[in-house]
Amino acid sequence: MGWLEKLLEKMRRLPPEMRYEEVERVLRAYGFAEERARGSHHIFRHPNGRKLTVPKHRGQVVKTAYLKQVLKAIEEEGQ
Repeated sequence: MGWLEKLLEKMRRLPPEMRYEEVERVLRAYGFAEERARGSHHIFRHPNGRKLTVPKHRGQVVKTAYLKQVLKAIEEEGQ
């Protein structure tokens, strides 16, 4: 099992929070690129135009609600 599969499995378990760097790595693997960051909100864009906002809470973690949005976006891309 590679790093991407391990991170996706961890994300699918929906922990209360996950490190921002792990979420960012998954998004980049699925073609999302960080468009801009303002404060704690980081906006990622997929080449097909889809946007996804991922805020970092308490500095370095992403909450469960945003993990669900990331999983949904990845599934909708059909990858």
